[in-house]
Amino acid sequence: MSVLNREKLFDLAGKYEVKEVKINGDDIVFVKELNGTERDAYEASLLSQTGKDFVADMENARAKLLVKTVCDAKGNRLFKDTDVNAVGQLPAKLVELLFSESQDLNKITDDDVEEAVKN
Repeated sequence: MSVLNREKLFDLAGKYEVKEVKINGDDIVFVKELNGTERDAYEASLLSQTGKDFVADMENARAKLLVKTVCDAKGNRLFKDTDVNAVGQLPAKLVELLFSESQDLNKITDDDVEEAVKN
């Protein structure tokens, strides 16, 4: 066991896991691990502000995660944040598969989503 110091921790920046997801037999797509900033942005996207109050904004919640995690084999995102509505139009079965894989890789549980909405 080794103790990571500041420099070793910062060396981990940009080193994210990329996971292959099989689609329709021979077709594959990749999902990537989020960094802390991306995770926070995803969680923030699940909220909208009305006056001083924040309320849950679950519209396209799955697509919001997919635009941040669907990537090529090197971890480069395939979608822009502005693609959320278009990604939401993909077949529900495909969206659910990719969402589930992204949740698993990033340790995002349904409880995490509910907690983000509460806070």
